[in-house]
Amino acid sequence: QASVVAALHAATNTELEGYNGVVKPAEDVHDGNPCAADEELHAGLCYQKCSLLHGVQYQVRQSAFACCEKMTCSAITFFGIGKACCKTTVGMCTGNDIAGLREGEKACPHKPGA
Repeated sequence: QASVVAALHAATNTELEGYNGVVKPAEDVHDGNPCAADEELHAGLCYQKCSLLHGVQYQVRQSAFACCEKMTCSAITFFGIGKACCKTTVGMCTGNDIAGLREGEKACPHKPGA
């Protein structure tokens, strides 16, 4: 699990390059995303971006627990019979169900602006 946390920190640091410890986060307030730069909005909450969790192959969030190749997957490929269409994890405030690392490690998803 330590390697997962290290990988998430590395991905977040790469995306936030240029932040340099300044108190004010480097946010693009005009990008249409009401969440932090390392988060995405889904069902009214801000989650760590699937692209940071699993790379560009699984960058579409289908639920709190599923990061997928595309918006819709068949039940067979969703659950990994054959080639898995989604990377799924089950658990509250863990796995795919986390806020961006700017919110701290193991932070639960939150409402925009919270």
